[in-house]
Amino acid sequence: KQWYQRRVRVLDFNVFAAEKQYKMPFRPDMFRVPCKKGLEAVMHFLLTKLDPERSKVEFAGCWPAHDVKRSHLFRKNVFNWLTELNRDHVEGIQIPRINSSTLTKASGPLIVNLLERLSALVLATCMPKPEHRELGKLCPVFNPNKPHLNVAASELLHLQLETLKREMAKKAEQTHLLREKWDQAAKDTADEIHRQSKKKKSLEHKKELLETREKDYISAFSADQRFIKTLSVADEEALRADVHNKA
Repeated sequence: KQWYQRRVRVLDFNVFAAEKQYKMPFRPDMFRVPCKKGLEAVMHFLLTKLDPERSKVEFAGCWPAHDVKRSHLFRKNVFNWLTELNRDHVEGIQIPRINSSTLTKASGPLIVNLLERLSALVLATCMPKPEHRELGKLCPVFNPNKPHLNVAASELLHLQLETLKREMAKKAEQTHLLREKWDQAAKDTADEIHRQSKKKKSLEHKKELLETREKDYISAFSADQRFIKTLSVADEEALRADVHNKA
């Protein structure tokens, strides 16, 4: 179902005047085949509704797009604007990413999907909301005196919930990836601490061995010194003579 047709009517798009002006029918299936004039008309209407002041600046030199040059400039400005909307996620609605050639082709499911999302965004922007903006993203105001707006509000609420579900799934996946990275970093840190601990114990053991050898050397040297001191003069001379003879 191509809900954008209902939404643009709710936004006061005059189908009969448009058909008379562009000399072409505006039907729900109009984008099964290339329809550049029809796409330009709907895009101009929606973006003007979305931001009237900006549209005056953006489309000052290219609307109406009655020749090839102005038509090209109009599509260029529309493409840049849609690219910003894709990046900013206004009202929590994801505008699909497109190529500039998509607007030139002006047909197919991608164009229909683009118009459905853009019309929902314009409707969300134009409809009254509660004072709390975050709550307003999920709670468009339902007015019993305007049933046609209530239908659009229901569609908008459904679209926003679908967008939130996709965002939650994306955040859950990102959280899972971050947890895996955290677990790996914790494991690497624990392994490094274990290696450093073993290295420290090995160095402490070598230090103890060196200290023991040093003590043994000092003890042996002290014993030799004490032995030498106990020798008499005669013993010392005999010792020296013995060493001389052996030499």
